Amino acid sequence: LDVEIDLGRVESVKEISTGFLHNINDWIFQPLSVTYEVSVDGRAYHAAGTVSSTIPMRHGEIVKQYFTKKIGGVEARYIHVVARSIKYCPEWHKGAGRKAWLFVDEIVVR
Repeated sequence: LDVEIDLGRVESVKEISTGFLHNINDWIFQPLSVTYEVSVDGRAYHAAGTVSSTIPMRHGEIVKQYFTKKIGGVEARYIHVVARSIKYCPEWHKGAGRKAWLFVDEIVVR
């Protein structure tokens, strides 16, 4: 996932959160990490932080995990979100070597 969000105007951003599904039985894995960057003009971006997964990759239950980064009131109009996927099912998985899915359902900016 690599997406840019335009808030429409400069806002004070305190937190960015993105929700991902984890369901390895359907080849859906949460990202390894999610990185956030912010910008006032859409050209010069500044790192807001990276959040790593807290769910073990082999976790067998269906879970929705939020990757949340508190950034303390940074001025921004644009937010760049990059989620680092595993891309392929691991060797221990029934779909080993085949493409893994990355399901995102919402990006919340507070």
